[in-house]
Amino acid sequence: MGRRFTESELRNAEVLWLLELTFAGRVWRFSTELVDVEGYIYTGSLSNVSYDEEVTWASAEYDLPTAGVSVIFPQDIAKLIAQGHDLSAATGELSLWVKGSDLDDKRIVVSGRANTADYGAEGEPVSFSLEPDWLDNSRLYPSPESVIDDTTWPNHADNTSGKTYPTIIGAPGFGLKAPTTPIYVVDDTGGAEVGLIAGHHVEASNVYLIGSDGAASTPPVVHTTDALGREVATIDISAHTPTTGKTYWARWGEGDLDAPPNWKNAGGIPNPFKSEKPKLLLSTDDQLPVDFLVGAGDVIRWALSQSGLKVDIGRTVANVDTLNDFLIQGFIGETVDILDWLKTEVLSLLPVSLAVSGEGVYPIVWDYKAVSVASLTSGIDIEREGRVEYQDNLVKNELSLRWAYNVATQDFAKRSTLTGDPIAETSNLVGRNVFTQSSRARFGPRASESETSMVADAATSYKILAWQSIAFSKKHRRIKYRSDISLGWLNVGDIVEITDDNLFLSEQRMMVQTIKWGEGSLIFDFLMIPNLIDDTINV
Repeated sequence: MGRRFTESELRNAEVLWLLELTFAGRVWRFSTELVDVEGYIYTGSLSNVSYDEEVTWASAEYDLPTAGVSVIFPQDIAKLIAQGHDLSAATGELSLWVKGSDLDDKRIVVSGRANTADYGAEGEPVSFSLEPDWLDNSRLYPSPESVIDDTTWPNHADNTSGKTYPTIIGAPGFGLKAPTTPIYVVDDTGGAEVGLIAGHHVEASNVYLIGSDGAASTPPVVHTTDALGREVATIDISAHTPTTGKTYWARWGEGDLDAPPNWKNAGGIPNPFKSEKPKLLLSTDDQLPVDFLVGAGDVIRWALSQSGLKVDIGRTVANVDTLNDFLIQGFIGETVDILDWLKTEVLSLLPVSLAVSGEGVYPIVWDYKAVSVASLTSGIDIEREGRVEYQDNLVKNELSLRWAYNVATQDFAKRSTLTGDPIAETSNLVGRNVFTQSSRARFGPRASESETSMVADAATSYKILAWQSIAFSKKHRRIKYRSDISLGWLNVGDIVEITDDNLFLSEQRMMVQTIKWGEGSLIFDFLMIPNLIDDTINV
């Protein structure tokens, strides 16, 4: 896990910036003061250090972590460059170090390549920024070779040529009694029709096979390999009545067509993380952890591991477990940039932001019920810098989500709604709460509808609408405060309680949105997301 300071470490501590720069065939070491750290001499010419940690609330987009520095080299930098050394090819690591501690206990802030550098004659400051280059990485998933063609499946049906092997997430379709993923005929030689259901090993031992004529059966899953040796999941469809165009679909489950399946082994891609938290609560008879990938937290962790990006594993594991009550169920049906898929199809449904540390990218979960990590009082712990700013976030109080994607009709079978209309008739698919009602009373009706092919159960659809009804019920506010370095243990995404008598705030819960690091102080942006139930009136 990326190194983070603790509150006790920073209490009365002196913190120095350390910079190690690899340039011109050697490592140059600089600090904000001359210091010997375990035999390494850091020249005290590092200055003008600026570094911002920032998270965009409930957004899958993240800012490039960049640090700006100035140093004075003990040698003539212009001469070194004239000799052919390229400063723009230099790499560096900027870290924070508590004076007197072990060097291994430093906190790496950013490491990467020197960018936008400028320099002058000998003795003049050299200024540049450090930016990680790994954020440019991307990876396609599944691999471009995972396609049905004459090489992978020489005897495939004509209407499957060029189709990408499906990736099955969750157990889509149970309870919907509708086709949810495609089946591709990859071998239609006489009497041996084989249908491809997934381009990977699956946990299901049977699936529901549905033809375009409506006929259904439950053949067993057979794991085999394509002509290039990749493992795939198939079913034998030779006993099924041939349909026009040989078009088939699957619904995931086990057992008889109308009987509840054994959900422990009814889904697609295996869960590599084996989380202990119960995942699938669709059946009142089976609330055990399942062996396939389905919890949103595990799906996020899986997708990040496939992305080609450097991932802050420690923070990712620590943050995602609370999201596993959201069930992600559907399929990836084409070759995609897996990070783009994650942002568009999964993170857009969840109270999650992506952030970047010195150790890599990681998710931050907005949890309005999270325990506050600090109680801060203006005039004692922090000093206000400026006025309260209302944010231009959208207000929504008529929230609808279309879900339960039917792959045969290419449409959504279900819609869940949370309304602020006090006289609207409610049902198992239409509800309301105090957040939508209070918002409608204040702002009037503000409708918003979205759709997703990655939700297949009503409980998850309402969990999505529930967090949105709180988050978007009112306008957010942001307040800027300054502190000394002793609060450097706080992280973006943390929940704190702010008391400011001048603003009539008493233990007001806020989220740390931005931390601006200077050489001796910190500036925080705290985001207040009004909560009708938890907020108190202090007048």
